[in-house]
Amino acid sequence: MSERYIVIDIHGLRQTFESARINALNGVDLKFERGEWEAIVGPSVCRKSTLLHLIASLDHPDCGQIIVDDHDLTKLRNSNHHRSHHIGMSFQFHNLLPDLTVAENIQVPMFEIGISARERRKRAEQRTADVGLAGKEKQRPVVLSGGE
Repeated sequence: MSERYIVIDIHGLRQTFESARINALNGVDLKFERGEWEAIVGPSVCRKSTLLHLIASLDHPDCGQIIVDDHDLTKLRNSNHHRSHHIGMSFQFHNLLPDLTVAENIQVPMFEIGISARERRKRAEQRTADVGLAGKEKQRPVVLSGGE
């Protein structure tokens, strides 16, 4: 039996907006194990994106702890470095560059970590396959559906 490994561990996460008038997250506790596939689902405005922004270190919580792969995100000194080396994000249309192909859009954040063009292409091909888009690497975002 393999040992369980918690890759995301969140404790007491709280997030407010507009000088604490809007209580977005109120004491969220979550654990995700390595190798699991999880979905964060809910109706519009239930704060799914707020939670994902915090996990990706795009924002900082009012209080609580976010551990991602043994890194305490609430104590990071350089969130940009952490994101470019440890976090993968997929956005929908408004964040994709329309003049680039799917594969090229995936490669954009890889430029910061200084890997070769061959390795960028290889990783982009693998990432498209990982999310069920194999064969669409050369398409532009405009021809993809919102879910793609």
